[in-house]
Amino acid sequence: MSMFTYEAMEGVIRPKKVIKRSLWRTPQKISIDSRTISSGDGFLALRGKWHDGHRFIKEACRRGARFVIAQDETACRDVNACSYIVADPYRALEKISCYIRKTVNPRAIAVTGSIGKTTTKEIIAYLLQHTYSVLKNEKTENNFLGVSKTILRLADEEFIVLELGTNSPGEIKQLTAIVRPDIGVITYIKPVHTEKLPTLRDIFEEKKEIVTRYAHTKAVLNYDDPYLRKIKAKKKIVWFGTKKGATVRGRFLSGNEKETVFLINGKYKMRLKTPFRFYIYNTLAALGAVYASGEELPGYIAMMDEFGFNFPMRMEETRKRGMFFINDAYNSNPFALKTALENLDCYRYPKIAVIGDMRELGRLAFACHRHLAADILRQDFEYVLTLGFYSRVLKEKLDALGYRRAFHFASHDEVVAFLKKLSRKKYLVFVKGSRGMEMEKIIEKY
Repeated sequence: MSMFTYEAMEGVIRPKKVIKRSLWRTPQKISIDSRTISSGDGFLALRGKWHDGHRFIKEACRRGARFVIAQDETACRDVNACSYIVADPYRALEKISCYIRKTVNPRAIAVTGSIGKTTTKEIIAYLLQHTYSVLKNEKTENNFLGVSKTILRLADEEFIVLELGTNSPGEIKQLTAIVRPDIGVITYIKPVHTEKLPTLRDIFEEKKEIVTRYAHTKAVLNYDDPYLRKIKAKKKIVWFGTKKGATVRGRFLSGNEKETVFLINGKYKMRLKTPFRFYIYNTLAALGAVYASGEELPGYIAMMDEFGFNFPMRMEETRKRGMFFINDAYNSNPFALKTALENLDCYRYPKIAVIGDMRELGRLAFACHRHLAADILRQDFEYVLTLGFYSRVLKEKLDALGYRRAFHFASHDEVVAFLKKLSRKKYLVFVKGSRGMEMEKIIEKY
């Protein structure tokens, strides 16, 4: 039986007006994308930055929608569907998401943090789906729309695993109110999105909402992060990390270009199919979430032997015309870039770094790019290529420190031209920058 009865929807949404009440048909699901509508579905029209969902109401009804939620009454007059007219469709979406979450009532695990949210979410879902039915965000849909779209797909799953993102104050509070997590995971508190969250204290206060808003939420926190250790309000916290004191602790044993091996809690050997040691934190966080849900760890540790760390544009290996690219172009921030650089030493190739701008850093932007020079000099790069407005200061700082093989470029094409002029010597080319820089185009054009 559908949860979207007329009475339930009217009570949840409280529309200003109902048009064509006689055409009401109870939908099985509600969508905010007209392209996903099936016969009998409901369609919620949202006005966004680039598209106005009201323009697609007729298309949704042609596809079979029999229930519409909209702000503009005129857009609903000529369609064969019952329409709820509301003051704010986004508020209606928020109410519907809360209603679905409460009605289906799966066990909810929410993941936030400055870095590592997507990977951690993917590992948690991978582990739990061996035993339970699980729903998760697609890709990195971690804002209000992405989380709501995921909840709209909720059917009868036993677990829902959601990453929650933010770049301004109040977003995690809103998302947490929708998700009402049974388990909240925080990966790191680091200087990311400092344009609107300028200090670590601001970031900490924003992120901690996921575990402090509701008394029933179990916290899974990074013991190695000094800010997270400030959280004292929970009676019991599942800590993960590499330091003594963590509930779920990992110790590095060995590694090569194909894998890394760790010892978990001093007892269980775990192999990860990746050369990058930093993935241990995502893995420990996921194991901590599983442990917090009441599961025993040994079997789940063994499952990690088969997990594939092959995420698009996240330390993704690509071989092209004699070059070996490490594509880490999905996004960038100072901590993630420094960590990635430190993990390239597992490869024995001569290396080139291609660094694009790190964005959303506000007044810290130039300083953060300038400070990267010291981290880069610790690595043995044969060339450092920079691209963008802010990264020019990185090149200038490298020059000032006596590094003579840094070059700044104005376009992807110029970087590609430089790479193509190099000798036939095989290089590892590490490519990283913020999403807006579209650094992957360098690999595509090479």
